[in-house]
Amino acid sequence: MAMKKEHAMLTLIIPGKYQVKDMDVYMEPLIDELRELWDGVNMYDVSRPVNDRNFLFHAILIWTIHDAPGLSICCGLQTKGKHGCPSCGPKLLHRQSKDLNKTVYDEYRQFLPQNHRYRVRDKHKFNGKEVEMRKPIKMNPTRWKAMYDKKEGTGFPLGMKRLSIFYKLEYYENLPIAHLLDTMHIGKNVAECLWKHLNGTNLEAQIKLRKDLRVANIMPNMWLHEDNSYVHAPWNFTSNEKENIISTMKNIRFPSGFGATLKNLFTRDGSEFSGLKTHDWHNWIKYVLPAAIPSTFDHDVTLTIYKLCKYLRYFQSIMHTLP
Repeated sequence: MAMKKEHAMLTLIIPGKYQVKDMDVYMEPLIDELRELWDGVNMYDVSRPVNDRNFLFHAILIWTIHDAPGLSICCGLQTKGKHGCPSCGPKLLHRQSKDLNKTVYDEYRQFLPQNHRYRVRDKHKFNGKEVEMRKPIKMNPTRWKAMYDKKEGTGFPLGMKRLSIFYKLEYYENLPIAHLLDTMHIGKNVAECLWKHLNGTNLEAQIKLRKDLRVANIMPNMWLHEDNSYVHAPWNFTSNEKENIISTMKNIRFPSGFGATLKNLFTRDGSEFSGLKTHDWHNWIKYVLPAAIPSTFDHDVTLTIYKLCKYLRYFQSIMHTLP
């Protein structure tokens, strides 16, 4: 079919001021057409021989792409709170921090092999507690539907807000990967949060954070003292370190068309970024930060930052080479 303006229809859903409460209403026409395409639609191909131009056209939904809130809205699964990981389901270990007023997922030892020394033998390096729970079984549409059926109409399983309209598709439960997260915005959010983390937060937030460390029983040397003082964190810039790293970033130049010049993206006092777009944040965490941070922190902190930047650079290079 010729993709001309008169043959194409662009449909947009713009939420506006308030969040969409029931996305299934808007998805219903799409699901009806996908079901029709699954059964087959008679098509006509003028490029074929005259006596063989009619054929039955089939199409399926391979996957959908969202950010985390969009995944929750479209699929009816929780992406925040106690059961905020749709891939892990209700078996993900968590705790509710009263000081931070957030749900914290800090028992990452759950994902280690069952005989790993960090689970039991070296528990003193963490919060002193043994972790016996196994790695959660990776959830998929089939497992979520099975958990829903066990409820027999009495409610929804933990981690599910409603049964997704995508289950009306006959093949949906057999999709190996039904939903994907948008790496563009995730990478930008990781870079932005890392910069704020390295800069350090304000005094009030620091006090709340140090109190939570005491409750979690981790990093005793970072706990809040009785006079509300605390030790400088090894991953935070000192004033001199921050001046040096900002000076280095201002002097970095990219090839033409590669990205924005960072010198023009700092505030007037030169202390904070202003106006960085998503692409600029990606360039910052993949190329600028590893070049600007040498000898700034301790070896362990620097190595951790290097590994994070290298992982994002490697991951996105794979994405760019996919057909």
